[in-house]
Amino acid sequence: MDCTVWTTKSCNLNCKYCYEHENKETGNMSIDIENKTLESIKKMIIESDKDIHNIQFHGGEPLLNFELIKRFVEEIEKVKGNSTIKYGMTTNGTIWNCEIEEFFKKYKDSFSGYISISIDGDCKTHNENRVYANNTSSFEVTLETAQKMKSIFNWLRCRVTVAPNTVEDLFDNVKYLVDLGFKQIAIAFDLFSKEWNENHISIIEEQYQKSLKFWKEQNPQIEISLVDEVIKKREAVGRCHPSKHFYIDGLIYPCTFVVGLKEYNIGNIEEGIDDKKVEAIIKISSIDNKDCEKCNNKKACSSNRCKLINKVVTGDYYTPPTINCVLQNIQIKNRNQFKEILNLI
Repeated sequence: MDCTVWTTKSCNLNCKYCYEHENKETGNMSIDIENKTLESIKKMIIESDKDIHNIQFHGGEPLLNFELIKRFVEEIEKVKGNSTIKYGMTTNGTIWNCEIEEFFKKYKDSFSGYISISIDGDCKTHNENRVYANNTSSFEVTLETAQKMKSIFNWLRCRVTVAPNTVEDLFDNVKYLVDLGFKQIAIAFDLFSKEWNENHISIIEEQYQKSLKFWKEQNPQIEISLVDEVIKKREAVGRCHPSKHFYIDGLIYPCTFVVGLKEYNIGNIEEGIDDKKVEAIIKISSIDNKDCEKCNNKKACSSNRCKLINKVVTGDYYTPPTINCVLQNIQIKNRNQFKEILNLI
């Protein structure tokens, strides 16, 4: 059983690349919706025949509603039986206190491998986009929290968002984060930006190549997502199968990118999942993008799989974000150029 609980829609940062922009919502679940969500998840675990369950906490900034996270974990642990529960969360690193620290120490094993902190790189790069509402720096407090979290989680994942205004420094920031002691770096390009252009292609290619060379020469044990995208065998990603995102208003959504957009909900906490809505999403996903029909990479490409992302970003289910196609082509090109790296695996 996999699901995501949106602890809050409130956030104390005002990231410039946030896909909600000026339409940000705020608020938490009402106690009624919180109770029903918790009971629904507990029921799914009890009735499931699976041995492992994954539960993500999302936001906004999820730790702004730490009490919900604490309550859900403590209650779910009571009913899990012999099954294993893995909890996950990505935090912006600006919320931390002794109670939160003791909680994560207690449930260290349950969160290990599934917990991330968002840092875009060094102070200059991080503060280009990740700032408070008054445009002041969030870097110092985020870095301080990261050090505290790393003392608990040896493989704390660092999530880096790359935007057009920071892409030139991508490799330098990867190296900076490795030097800080991060062993797992997940890089996500801002798919929503309209500032990407042809001039960025050569820049991105250079950043990939520098990162690959650095990974090979320094420490292949470090996990860098853009390296993994190149060196790992490309496999079919399959068709989209909606997940369960329990939102603050009681609606259930199929994925992160459409949460809060009511037309994409697949049910609600009162009545459960609407199978017809799920089937409709799967049907949309089963059709190849027209521009991808002759592409040899279409079965392994997220843009040909994730139709809801396509719809939100470009306005059409079957038109992928251009930057995603650029990244896919660069990955394939680098895979062909770096055969000697592949031979190390």
